[in-house]
Amino acid sequence: MLALVGTIHLDPEGYPRLILLFERLRPQVISVELSQYALKFRRQHGQRLRERLSGFRRPDGTLPEGLAAVEAQLEIPFEYRAAHDYARLNRAKLVCIGDSRRSQALLSLLERELMATDNLVTLALRRDIPLAELVACEWVRAKREFEKSPLAGTDLARRLASADRKMARRIRVLATPGANLVHVGGWEHLAGLTSLLSDLAPQVTLLAPETLS
Repeated sequence: MLALVGTIHLDPEGYPRLILLFERLRPQVISVELSQYALKFRRQHGQRLRERLSGFRRPDGTLPEGLAAVEAQLEIPFEYRAAHDYARLNRAKLVCIGDSRRSQALLSLLERELMATDNLVTLALRRDIPLAELVACEWVRAKREFEKSPLAGTDLARRLASADRKMARRIRVLATPGANLVHVGGWEHLAGLTSLLSDLAPQVTLLAPETLS
């Protein structure tokens, strides 16, 4: 069996829902849309970068909404943490199949521009929507659009298509006969991966709040 699970990467409630889904699906192999570079970067540099936010914390320890979202991007993603914890307890195989080259470019930009002091000050002063509300709005969009491909010919369509092809090749290698494989990644990739892996008849699930209720 192949199951494709679509997530919103910064979902504050994603970890427990994903653990529950793993317990239902009982995968022997889990692939995650996270690169080895991105995992190593957060382990090695996440704490140092989070310390840049310390001066912006309120008396209760919280951050302004814009900076709370930045801090969330510096954490090891819940998708990996849930997969790691499930795999460790159930002797499942965990594989990161993200693109390290692209991760290196994006994380370099994050450190150089997003974490620049001037930008952090701007984000701290800006009145942003709380992360949980942003995620709730994104789930509304995901449920409406996850079966659709982006408009052909756009930059977004080209980027997604390239990423989907790379991930599909890696997922196919892991999908050996008899293996119960679950792939976890951003919901935007579900349409492309479902099409590219249609011969494997994937089961598609959105990790939305009501999905596992």
